[in-house]
Amino acid sequence: MLCREHCGNKIDVNVDGMRWSCGVEGRRDTDIGMPQAVSPLLFLLVLVGYAIAGLSIWPSFHVALSNGSVFVDFNAKSKNNTISNISLSLVNMETNTSVLSRTLPSNKLVGREEFNCSCFLYAGTFRFLLRQTSITAVSHANRTDVSSTESSASWWSSELQVQWPTFHISVERAGNHSEYFQVGLSTNEHFQTCSSVTDPALFLEVSYMEHNQVGRNTIDKVRAQTRKPIKPLRSQSVELPCAFPFTERDFIRVALQSPHTVQEVKTSGPLYLSRIFSYKLLVDNVNAYKSGCMGTMTVKMITPPCTHVNGKILLYNAGVGRGVDSTSPVMGFGPEEPSSPMAFNWLTEEENETEFNCSVFYPGRHKYCFRFVFNFSRSPSPAHTCLVVYRSTESWGPWQPWSVCSVSCGEGVRERVRECLLPSGVQGMQCTGMMKEQSLCSLEDCNSKFYQIRL
Repeated sequence: MLCREHCGNKIDVNVDGMRWSCGVEGRRDTDIGMPQAVSPLLFLLVLVGYAIAGLSIWPSFHVALSNGSVFVDFNAKSKNNTISNISLSLVNMETNTSVLSRTLPSNKLVGREEFNCSCFLYAGTFRFLLRQTSITAVSHANRTDVSSTESSASWWSSELQVQWPTFHISVERAGNHSEYFQVGLSTNEHFQTCSSVTDPALFLEVSYMEHNQVGRNTIDKVRAQTRKPIKPLRSQSVELPCAFPFTERDFIRVALQSPHTVQEVKTSGPLYLSRIFSYKLLVDNVNAYKSGCMGTMTVKMITPPCTHVNGKILLYNAGVGRGVDSTSPVMGFGPEEPSSPMAFNWLTEEENETEFNCSVFYPGRHKYCFRFVFNFSRSPSPAHTCLVVYRSTESWGPWQPWSVCSVSCGEGVRERVRECLLPSGVQGMQCTGMMKEQSLCSLEDCNSKFYQIRL
């Protein structure tokens, strides 16, 4: 408050228990009633010092765990003959607790303090508190002793909002290994991790949920749980093992947690691995069978992570006996799919591949489709694949090597076999000729002296 010259009224201002009288005289009256001359300039500086004391912060918004600082500008009271103790504290307004406190130099009444990213490891609403404790020496008239008075003042800053980064949770395959999966964590492209954080700032918690049906009641219980410390990187993947074989109704739940607060940083809903990932049937060297199939064909089943296989792989003739060229589509089932399979192989929980003998295919070039079906389930096939297979028109395979002679000496018999390449029992096809061939074999005479000596 300023004094106006030649004003007719007297204005009183109370400052820390001292009454300032503003009038033409420019004097003050203290509680002890001793008038003392004060210059107008000193009086103005004291009043301005009280008016501008306080705090201001920049910025007013911060992202937890990010590489940025918050700056606090402060201005404390200034008094003559005063010793001040000044502290600046960061206060969590949600818990009403002091996170940290700094003691400022007593001769530094105006300045700026930096609070780096290590001060903001979790989200919340914060304020800065400036406290000033002043001890003022007071001299008395007609007395030689000096007494002191103590006073304190505090100022609050505006609110500082600290929010968690925007985390995205995803589930990924761990290559073609169905006994593992990966949890992917990412933030926005502008996020930079706080370089001052050395300890793990977050925990990744994965709960393996088992679905149980008890009568009409559905119960999802935590069968297993794992917790891993992680750093808040812009993008990362954490590989985890499967806790147990999942059914179609089992799922996982992923949560990000902070060691500094009970609040969850991020949590996912139920993640059904059997729905997120698809089943796949793969045929090794699929293009090689266009030019010929010899021996066996391996069909692999790629399942969603942690799911178990219990079903069979069916083989269909997609062309229904009609020849197709190599440019025919090799994916999907056509309307001419037969109602019954040509062949099938079982897959158990411990198996993920099976073999089909090339003899099951028709001679010539035809389109075939494999499809997987669950045991005791009416669910549609979750996986299928089609390909073109060429079988030589030769009805017989090559002769196998001769067997050993049936005797150890003298005259005996040996034999060799070959395989009929035509699918047995299909369209009445049969191989003409002998499947087994025999011939005489002659070894040394059993009565010879050399043979007897050797025995």
